[in-house]
Amino acid sequence: MIWSELLGLENVGTNENFFRLGGHSLLAAKLMNRVREAFQAELPLQLLFKEPTIAGLAREIESARKVGGGIKLPPIRPYPRRSTMPLSLSQEGNTLRLQLAPKCPSSTFR
Repeated sequence: MIWSELLGLENVGTNENFFRLGGHSLLAAKLMNRVREAFQAELPLQLLFKEPTIAGLAREIESARKVGGGIKLPPIRPYPRRSTMPLSLSQEGNTLRLQLAPKCPSSTFR
């Protein structure tokens, strides 16, 4: 059911390849998040590239649950900020475009 919802397909066979059915990296991340929630098994995203079928992933989930929940990842902690964070290259480019763009209502970057 998880695969059907994510891929927008009514029926998905247990041996059908996730990526051949239209799956991509963003959907793969969503899938693994739902697997974690549904089965309380922490599995790496790379596992789906190794086992891209429901049957293969089910074996990995079962194996992970037998050994205590799969891979335990360290908790994500906030990075202490001592000052403002530097702009990314994309943000710097947008700032430059904003400064150079004409100040007119039709301008994309105002």
